[in-house]
Amino acid sequence: MADFTPSKARFLIWGAGPLLVAMLASSCSGNDPGVNAGQADQSSATSIAIDQAVDGATVLQAALDQLAAGYHFSSTATVNGTAAVTAAGDRVGDSTRMNVSSNGAAVDYVVTPTATWVNKDGTWSEVTDDTAPADPLGALRAPTSVTVAPSVAGAPMVLTASYPASALSLPGDAAVDVVFTINGSALSSLSYSSTSDGGAAEVHTDITALVDTSPVTVPKI
Repeated sequence: MADFTPSKARFLIWGAGPLLVAMLASSCSGNDPGVNAGQADQSSATSIAIDQAVDGATVLQAALDQLAAGYHFSSTATVNGTAAVTAAGDRVGDSTRMNVSSNGAAVDYVVTPTATWVNKDGTWSEVTDDTAPADPLGALRAPTSVTVAPSVAGAPMVLTASYPASALSLPGDAAVDVVFTINGSALSSLSYSSTSDGGAAEVHTDITALVDTSPVTVPKI
């Protein structure tokens, strides 16, 4: 995993995820939730009616806002149908801790707004030549278009948002579609596909409530 850098994991941090990363917003919603409340509020949120009047862009922004306090994410990147990279971790406030695995090797990351640390073979070191985004979901707040898939009342809402490849740190000029699944008003997963010299790649990230709500701490070097 010597060639697996934080930028290559950019959207596995989406919570980021995730990208997921890190999937992972920096501005608070109108409810101004604390770390323990961010996901808890989602479970009791009123479901959004799915009809022709739904504004997909507004729904997406509201779902991202609900992640402001924190969330847990689990991401898998597959290449040509084979799992190549997995990542799991927590986004707490504006910082992220995660474990990334590839080819049988695992690396721990700690990402704060000002720096990134990596733990390989039990030793922490600060990354100086490559950094992960302070707000992994920042780029997801500015889609060029959002469409809402037809659905029935009570079913999850599926949004497809388009972004320039460059906005997601992906090669090429073509637009990239990111598919979001929203239950009630809570974002539960997102995924996207891309192609490169290595073949067809797909990244899927699941978002759940934080279990470990302790703050992300800077490693002692």
